[in-house]
Amino acid sequence: RGQGKSLDGWEASQSGSADGVGDVSLLFNSDKDYKLTVVNDDLAEISGASFSGKAIATRDGFTGRIESRYELPGRGNQGALKWSIENAIGDYELSHATQTAEFAQTIAGGDASAKVTYENKGLGYEGAYSHPVRGGQAVVKVALKDGVVGYNATYAEKVNALADVLVGLDTDGAYGAVSASRKVMEGLNAEYEARA
Repeated sequence: RGQGKSLDGWEASQSGSADGVGDVSLLFNSDKDYKLTVVNDDLAEISGASFSGKAIATRDGFTGRIESRYELPGRGNQGALKWSIENAIGDYELSHATQTAEFAQTIAGGDASAKVTYENKGLGYEGAYSHPVRGGQAVVKVALKDGVVGYNATYAEKVNALADVLVGLDTDGAYGAVSASRKVMEGLNAEYEARA
């Protein structure tokens, strides 16, 4: 798409899927910027662990992400292990890559997870638990990074199928948000959002 009579200022895209490669998309424009993205959610399976990958190439360089997931064997829900490694665009030093290891399991009707992250040559830790409460969802997260403890507790609910309500408490204090959307007529929607 472009503007005016000039051929400058245009951009175009193309996407598709190829067997053995994955989903491929290409964005490019008149400034010679481009973004080639390849996503493969079924990269390989090794010893019960499934692997997926994502690669992005731009004029500034290349970034890649590899993720593996392993469902722990046994009866019932024994949990799952997930690991990933990803580099920033143009930075190919392995020690600079972000690595994440996570264990997730269903506990007492809710979803619990523990995550360790290596980023910027430092370790970070996070624990989270989410559980349905009434007609909504409560989520609690606690994190430790660079010696600083952070937390965030939220409750989200759709009230009378009319509005989405979110209330939360984190290290900066209490906050909340209300958003709603309603169809006025064909092709016209009214939206409302308030944050505090």
